[in-house]
Amino acid sequence: MLSINWADVEGVLKTIAPYLIGFGIYVGYKFYETAAAEGLIDYNSTVLYPFGHGLSYTTFTQEMGPISERDGSITFDVTVTNTGSAAGKDVVEVYYNPPYTNGGIEKASANLVAFDKTDLLQPGDSQTLTLSFKTEDMASYDMSGNGRYVLEAGDYIISINRDSHNVIDSQPCTVAAEVDYSTGRSTDLAAPSNQFGFAAGDVTYLSRADGFANYAQATAAPATLTLAPEYKAAFINNSNYDPAAHNDPNDVMPTTGAKNGLELAQLRGADYDDPRWETLLDQVTVSQMNELIAMGGYQTVAIDSIGKVRTNDCDGPAAINNNFTRVGSVGFPCAVVIACTWNEDMAHAFGDSIGKMANEMNVSGWYAPAMNIHRNALSGRNFEYYSEDGFLSGKMAAAAVIGAKEHGVYSYMKHFALNDTEDKRNDMIGIWTNEQAMREIYLK
Repeated sequence: MLSINWADVEGVLKTIAPYLIGFGIYVGYKFYETAAAEGLIDYNSTVLYPFGHGLSYTTFTQEMGPISERDGSITFDVTVTNTGSAAGKDVVEVYYNPPYTNGGIEKASANLVAFDKTDLLQPGDSQTLTLSFKTEDMASYDMSGNGRYVLEAGDYIISINRDSHNVIDSQPCTVAAEVDYSTGRSTDLAAPSNQFGFAAGDVTYLSRADGFANYAQATAAPATLTLAPEYKAAFINNSNYDPAAHNDPNDVMPTTGAKNGLELAQLRGADYDDPRWETLLDQVTVSQMNELIAMGGYQTVAIDSIGKVRTNDCDGPAAINNNFTRVGSVGFPCAVVIACTWNEDMAHAFGDSIGKMANEMNVSGWYAPAMNIHRNALSGRNFEYYSEDGFLSGKMAAAAVIGAKEHGVYSYMKHFALNDTEDKRNDMIGIWTNEQAMREIYLK
């Protein structure tokens, strides 16, 4: 029988506590690669398996073609050849290493920006993959001032790697002059601005400046584990929430119970800003709104006034599980294993299977996938999260969501960000982080 000394466990948790709060963007491989580049650590004696490390029964070569930049995108070909004696697939991992100014915007020396996987290649066979990403994807979030994304001038090294550490080939992409994205990048719905300053807390964040000169300070154990008074004063939960404090005498009661003759099905596929939504909502009564929210777990209730039928929602993330009937679908490998394949087609096939089984079980909504990243090896829900990298996590989850959606099953992307502890989850989850880390990693 395994004997556990919980005092030792508590000691380990207290030891890693600083790592949960002081690293900013330097999470996972982004820390280890940058720390090695700055001479803070000896990489080979610190890291056993780099991020992106994989095994195969055969061997491959990868040849990187010339990069080209056109219409805001960087594109190049990579020819992969199976040089071994067994059939297999290989992954092309693309990273960029941005120019860094000492004391300037924090930047990791390795950043996954694109990837693709070959088909099954027989010995001697080759396949050419075309890799592409937006130039603006290399922009960093500058927290100074009002906040903005900026692509600083200099050489950005674009590389194909065996993993985050071992470069196969690389080419520079020179940005002649700084590009300011204060008004937003092409994929932004609004101009960026600092919105999460309150989440930074009284924390010293690890900085690359002067070779991580503040490493000891940033990773020191906290002086106290008690929430500071200014944060306590603003903290609200069930014990001190006063609904009357939120009443506004200028509020206007919305129209309810109207007879407008509109049904929910008529708005299937309608735009979010379609004015018919207001007409539809005017038909819903206060009691129906209350029931829709109060009975909103693992189901959505029927609302007769708008012709809405009842639906069943079930838990995931690796299967469809009805927590009430105990009926479950076929189980699949967890998200970590799926992400380890670097295979979007496989992630899509997983979502496709979920969608088919959900229909067989009369389930419309899937409580999955879980979207947080692996900030620490002991985070509470790591088995549900895909990766320590926000880009890889997002690509895999998107493929799974699309696969389920093709069968009419909608996904609740749960534990979306910053769910970095499971301990005392029903009391509160308090995570400190800064805006750059949230934007470049968690919300990626």
